[in-house]
Amino acid sequence: MRREVGRGGRLGPLQLWCLRHAGRTGHTGFRGTVVGFFRASLEEVL
Repeated sequence: MRREVGRGGRLGPLQLWCLRHAGRTGHTGFRGTVVGFFRASLEEVL
């Protein structure tokens, strides 16, 4: 099993969750989704 370690030689919480989940379920792949959020407001143009 290939294991990549984050900065400082430690696994991050997301990496740990994925590895634990894979161990329990036998899943071997994971898809990450990033969602951006921003606020916008109308501004009167002169």
